Amino acid sequence: MTISLDRLKIVLPDFLEYMTGVRAATDSTVAAYKHDIDTYLEFLQSKADIVPGEFVINERTMRGFAIFLRARGNVDSTVQRRLDGISAFWKFLHDQYDFEEPKSAKGCGIRLKNKRNPSVNIPRAEYKTFMEAIYDDLRKIK
Repeated sequence: MTISLDRLKIVLPDFLEYMTGVRAATDSTVAAYKHDIDTYLEFLQSKADIVPGEFVINERTMRGFAIFLRARGNVDSTVQRRLDGISAFWKFLHDQYDFEEPKSAKGCGIRLKNKRNPSVNIPRAEYKTFMEAIYDDLRKIK
């Protein structure tokens, strides 16, 4: 489903107001979501197969947006954050304007690397010493 960019100019302030009022989002979160949508519109304007003057959001455009963001040098955590902003807008469009059912990045087939804390193997002898120190400290707390 698509909406015209003229209609989007009416819908977007409703979304930002919804985020502030109903979702109790901070001003910085609302500003970040607005920036995400502006970046998404920039992406749509760069696509030759998107009808000029139309706003469309679906699995294909979400995947393309992720590629667009990566090509700009965004790391996966930034790509994920921007996709979350667009997904929130997609959910709003679905709930308020009968847009297509929203999907997560994973549901759109977008694979992002999860950041994990690095794990370090501790030799068994050091592990035992470490755990004994923790238990001793826990006894002191009780």
